[in-house]
Amino acid sequence: MALAASSPTDAPGAEGTRRRHSPFGPAVWLVAALVGLGALLAMLPEGTAEPLQTVIAWLMVAMVATLAVMLVAKGLERLLDCESS
Repeated sequence: MALAASSPTDAPGAEGTRRRHSPFGPAVWLVAALVGLGALLAMLPEGTAEPLQTVIAWLMVAMVATLAVMLVAKGLERLLDCESS
């Protein structure tokens, strides 16, 4: 069976109803989580929950590193797009 025969064009994912995904969708969630963890870290009394504070701090470092990698990848993608045109 051909691919065109197996997928009707009037399906819910047809051309007119598709939504384009934001390229910064995951970045927005990471920034929101980073802000939330920062607020939680600021609310914890200093020295009372040292293991929890350490875990939160390392999660924040990992999130910042992930955001940096995402932004570098996006920049390289744009650079390649500019060079190819």
